[in-house]
This record gives sequence, C-alpha cells and structure tokens, in this order.
Amino acid sequence: MQSWLSLLVAWFWASCANRDYYHVVGNKILNHNEIVSGAPNKNLRGFSLSCTEYAMTGTTCWGCEFGRDGCGKKGGPTSFQQMLSRMLAFKPQIIRIPVYADTTVTHDGFYNPTYRMALLRLVNALRRSNVVVIVDLHWAQYKGQLHMAPKGSTQIWKDMATVFKQFNDSGIWFELYNEPHFGGDHINGSDWSLWLHGNGTYDGMQQLYDAVRDTGADNIAVVGGLAWAYDLQGPISGKWAVRGSNLVYNTHPYNNGVAKTGHNVSQAHTHWNAYFADLTTKAPVLATEFGQFCCPGGKVNCTGALCSSKGYLGSYNAHLTEFMNSKGISWMAWAWDLGAIACSFPAVAGNRDGTFLFTPGRSEQKKRDVCGCSSKDNFGECGANWAELWPKVGVNTTTARS
Repeated sequence: MQSWLSLLVAWFWASCANRDYYHVVGNKILNHNEIVSGAPNKNLRGFSLSCTEYAMTGTTCWGCEFGRDGCGKKGGPTSFQQMLSRMLAFKPQIIRIPVYADTTVTHDGFYNPTYRMALLRLVNALRRSNVVVIVDLHWAQYKGQLHMAPKGSTQIWKDMATVFKQFNDSGIWFELYNEPHFGGDHINGSDWSLWLHGNGTYDGMQQLYDAVRDTGADNIAVVGGLAWAYDLQGPISGKWAVRGSNLVYNTHPYNNGVAKTGHNVSQAHTHWNAYFADLTTKAPVLATEFGQFCCPGGKVNCTGALCSSKGYLGSYNAHLTEFMNSKGISWMAWAWDLGAIACSFPAVAGNRDGTFLFTPGRSEQKKRDVCGCSSKDNFGECGANWAELWPKVGVNTTTARS
C-alpha cells in the first residue's frame, strides 16, 4: 500500500500534468473556457460504483477486499490495476465513488486508515486517467441510508474536504449527501426547509456546503434533491436553494422512483422538466444515479407500460439518456458492480469479468428470459441494454475488459 507521502507526490505530478480547471459559470460547468456540462449534448457521461459504500475491513468489493491486491475470485479482478483497467475500458468521463463516511474520518470511532488509503488510491488513479471523480457521502453512522445527513456530518465534510484540498485538483467533486427523502409523495415547504437548514437530528444542505467551504476547498459541490434525490422542485422554485458558488444540483430519476411519485412511467417524459430539468436554466444539473427496474412489485412484466417510455418499450434508460443529453445534464448510471449479477440490480457491468450483463445482439425476449421477468414474482431489471447505449461514450462494448 502506498504511503501518504508517495500518494501526495504522485498526485502532485498528476495535477501538474492535466491542469484541469473545472468550475461553474451560471448554469454551466466549464473546464477552463470549454463547456463540459450544461448545453445540449455537452455533458459528462459515466457511472457510479457500487460496493465502496459498505466495504470495510473484512468485506469485499468485486471479489477483493477494497484496496487489496491478489484476492480475486470467481473471475473478479486479481489486482488493483486490473480492476482499474476494467473500469476504464468503458471510457467513462466521470465516475462517482460512494463513501461510507465513518471509515474515512479521523475523529470517528470507526475510522479505518486502510479504507481511507484505498479510497485515495482509487481517486488518484482515476484522476491520473483524466476521469472526473465525485466523492459521495453515501451512508453514515453504520445505519445505511438515513433521511438526511446525520448531525455531525459537517465535521465529516470538514475532514474529507481538508484532505482533498491538499491536492489542488478541481476534478474532484463533493456530493454532500446521497438521496435525501422526507414527506413521501407529498413534499411540502417544511420538508424543503429541513432539507436546506437541518434540525437537531440532521445537518441541512446549506450547513454541509458551508462546512466544505470553511476548509478553503473550492471543489464543485453536488446537492441532491428530495424524494431520494429525484425531486428538485424546491430549488426550481427559488425558495429553497443553497447559497454559494461552484454549486450543482443532482437528481436520481429511476423509473420505479417516478412511479412512487404517483406518475405513470410511460408518461415520464411529461414531468421530467417539472421535477428536475427546469432547473438547468438556473444551475447545472447532474444525475449521479439512474437506472431501470422492471416488474416492480411483480405487478407487470417487462412488456408492460411501467417499463416503457414514449415508445421505448423496455428502454426507459434509452429515452432518459437521450433527454438528459439534449438538456446538457451529465449522468452516471447506477451501477458498476462486478458482483451485481442479480436481475433486481440495474447493473452497467453485471459480470465479474467486467463485461456487460446484456451484450449486443440479444433480443428483448432473450433479455427477459435472462432476467426471468416473465415471472410475476420477479423484481427484475430488463431492457436497460447498456451495451447499445454505451457507444455514445465511445467504447466498443464487446471488449470492455482487460
């Protein structure tokens, strides 16, 4: 494992080599003077990892304990470099790393220096490959996904921002908290006020943002909305918006999340603007997670209306990515996880060797057969067909492996 000093030296040279300058101007993200997000077909495209949000000592990611070499199994990567190569084979422009906060902060009783070093090693390697990285405060207090960032999360961000500030790298962005959710399907002003300002139990988004800026770190801050980050109507209204600079907003438009808000997924395109895309006229918007679940609750199969959108039968993702591209919304598909082979998981890579679960040429029926979505008992993912979508990023999906 690399030492702190060697990581700092390596990062210094990597920063000198690429000299990126990502920053927000109005409703766009620029790298120097080039628009990289916020204009039609100007957006970053990639994926979110899964596993790092719960990987700690004694647990594994992709067949290996997070950060270790030589422990691959069942076709998984046998070294850090091989794991990295399989990620980069997809030609991502941006990758999101979910973090289990308690293992990264020195003041916490659960602090794990091995986890923190593995996180830094991965971020460093991705940045050296010119991939933008989002560090996402995903879970906290060993309780998984809470309604909001628990009280004390401001200290977590002060700690993490202080560490990453040392590297003077604008290509590392901070997602302040994953999937806030209050009020069920009926979000009101008091929910948005709590989301923004917090209370005695939770830190609000403004407090988390201020904690980052108090360290002197000016990295782009990513703020997710309510309804599991899907709903950005509060900031759209202008009544509940985080005050600050280098600030972008975040949505998670899953098709089952759309259904939970009381809308028919087959008409999803009719309310994407109201829930998140209208904000693009005021601020940059990202989708740091999205995916397609078919057969929710076993009520319909993959040919049902719940799994289609505007004629894209079984291809909610295809319609959504087309829409986001047109709006300049950068996106990260959920998720790249070499252990995620179950049909209930909307995986970008669904095999341990890093290849696509669904390869080009398979028919929709074949994909339904693989998922078993004809079964009324199945909560499966069908029709995502990342192997057809991913060429938009420029990768040959038949060779997405090392």
